[in-house]
Amino acid sequence: AVQVVKAAHGGGRGPAAVVEAVGRPEAWEAAVVIARPGGEVLLYGGCAAGTTVTLPTFPLHYEELSIRGSYHHTPDAVREALARLAAGDAPYDELIGDEIGLDEVADVLRAGSGEKRPVRTAP
Repeated sequence: AVQVVKAAHGGGRGPAAVVEAVGRPEAWEAAVVIARPGGEVLLYGGCAAGTTVTLPTFPLHYEELSIRGSYHHTPDAVREALARLAAGDAPYDELIGDEIGLDEVADVLRAGSGEKRPVRTAP
């Protein structure tokens, strides 16, 4: 799978940006291998506490690959948010932007909106 992704992006060099959103060690490790030299990896999916990963040093040092972490929420925060939404205690329509189709996602990501709230996707 890694070689397929690399071959499909950047003339076989891999994508300039990789967003890992699974939160599993093998996905973190693959993200580093997939990214092109000078690229950036965002580790959005959090692994379980105490998890370790093994990363190759060559792309980090010699290919100047950048890795960033992104903390977004805890399971307890998600449960609380869902409970508030279900109870009608949260202004859902003010928190979430427009609804877009799955076929529009790539265009929206490419263009960016400058808006500070997420959009919802519908199949």
